[in-house]
Amino acid sequence: MVPTEQCVAKPSTTKKDEFGFPVLDVCIRYSDAEVDNVVRARQHLMNLMEDTGCRTTMGDIYPSLYPGTVAHYGGTARMHAKPQFGVVDAWNRIHDASNVLVCDAACFTTAAEKNPTLTVMAIAARAAARLAHDLKHG
Repeated sequence: MVPTEQCVAKPSTTKKDEFGFPVLDVCIRYSDAEVDNVVRARQHLMNLMEDTGCRTTMGDIYPSLYPGTVAHYGGTARMHAKPQFGVVDAWNRIHDASNVLVCDAACFTTAAEKNPTLTVMAIAARAAARLAHDLKHG
């Protein structure tokens, strides 16, 4: 999101907490430009997939009016060295299908409390680098 004067967090002029201090008044919304960016990014991803010969489908976009209402599910394909305890190995490869990588929060061993994006990006970059290394070296 691009910072704007309309999106602010400031002390409330009317509401107070149990100690008499102003509570934080958060005013934040997605702009039309941000929703359009998501729509265009999804379409670009679908075009890339179709260019590779993959058939794609995606559900409709239902943008939230308020940022912060998105859930980041994690731990559904957890990482573990042993297949009986996890779905993917240390390089994010599915134990029973080593040519398939899981590079999102699903590989977390437990759910993240907030903002897993940078960790997910690091995991994906690490898995991609290992895959490239393995492909290069047979």
